[in-house]
Amino acid sequence: MNNKYKISHIQLRGLIVSTSVGVGVLSQSGHLSEIMGNSGWIAIMLTWLLIIPLFAIYNKIFELYPGKDIFQIGREVFGRPIFTLLIEIGRAHV
Repeated sequence: MNNKYKISHIQLRGLIVSTSVGVGVLSQSGHLSEIMGNSGWIAIMLTWLLIIPLFAIYNKIFELYPGKDIFQIGREVFGRPIFTLLIEIGRAHV
């Protein structure tokens, strides 16, 4: 694998947090206010309360597998065939 295009776990954490903030707070708040009126902020806060444990899980996984990227961890945990299948299901879903 070409190490030139690898991202570190710190970069992945930053990407996840910035994407969550960008989509959850900046984009969805206007959409939620149209649908829910003044109660849209409650949905945003509840979403953040659900996402925070997910961030903690990501953090713990990367602490358990230092120096590895998400693909190396996935292959090690699930095995190459199952991890490849999971990646393909994820790509088909998007």
